[in-house]
Amino acid sequence: MAKARCCRELAAVQPRCRCEALRLFMDGVGELRGCPREAQRAAAAALMAAGECDLRGGSGETERCYWPWLVGDGDVPVY
Repeated sequence: MAKARCCRELAAVQPRCRCEALRLFMDGVGELRGCPREAQRAAAAALMAAGECDLRGGSGETERCYWPWLVGDGDVPVY
């Protein structure tokens, strides 16, 4: 139920803005006991995939959000 709601809300966001919307949302989510922030961000990044919400990003393809700091290509930003 929560995932379906999340997918509906994300579908209402312009495709080119979806990954940024997810990133901003995750920055506002607090730590959950037993679920490290990195795991939460990885799950959020995968929401665009065909097996999850099946949404298109700015490139027009169903994809995973790519955040360099998520895959070790940069430092985790501090906002």
